[in-house]
Amino acid sequence: MRRPSETDGSASKSDRRAADKQRRASPGNLVGHGGPIKALAVDAATGRALTGSFDYAMMVWGVAAEDRAASRASTIHNGAVNAVAFVPGSRMALAAGDDGAVALWDLETGKLAHRFLGHEAKIVGLAVSADGRWAASASWDRTARLWDLAKREAGPVLSGHQGPVNAVAFSADGSRVYSASADGTIRTVDERGRQLSEAAPPPWLGASTFSRRLPGGERLVFRRAQRLCWRCWMERRAQPSCELPAHEAPGAGAGGARRARRDRHGRRRQA
Repeated sequence: MRRPSETDGSASKSDRRAADKQRRASPGNLVGHGGPIKALAVDAATGRALTGSFDYAMMVWGVAAEDRAASRASTIHNGAVNAVAFVPGSRMALAAGDDGAVALWDLETGKLAHRFLGHEAKIVGLAVSADGRWAASASWDRTARLWDLAKREAGPVLSGHQGPVNAVAFSADGSRVYSASADGTIRTVDERGRQLSEAAPPPWLGASTFSRRLPGGERLVFRRAQRLCWRCWMERRAQPSCELPAHEAPGAGAGGARRARRDRHGRRRQA
């Protein structure tokens, strides 16, 4: 049997590079980051999108059919960018990540307008109130924080979680902030940081991460790490209001593999 030569290896690498270059150049692909993309936000009204990447950069893209290109890159961050958000009613945007800072960017000039400091660990989530006045950040230092975007100063620290905070969201009127944590709880606080409610489902469900508040009310769609399913959480009752079918766990396989699951009461069942 012929042993692979160095020439074979070089040709294989060259083929992979050519295939990757062709894939990235395909119509509709937005190419520019130098690492995995970790965050995305879209402003349908302006036809723009924000992306945050492991390459320490946030990029602004024109995603209208006639303008699919990167318009600007912001690379002042000192770590991977895990969260990005547009500020409603303005030309500003936010980016935050592993460096624990929240950066406020002017999208027209591409300049840093302000840098909010205070977190002691990476930031993994951002939210902005509908009026563009407040921003909230979720951090692995077990806190969420509010930031006054108008005055460009720090607001209340939302403490109380016993694990990393994975996500934050504002209520429809901006008067309340929801935070979800690896401790399995979802907390509701007011704009002064005073706790209004806390939901603490059974611990076997695992960490809480919600994706967004559903329009037209105060329902949150969230995921439990161990359950691998999506649930709706009603703020008024501080408990799940419905459950969507579970996703398959990575590597679980198919073809009749038996997976241990639990029902809504915590009892084990086979699927």
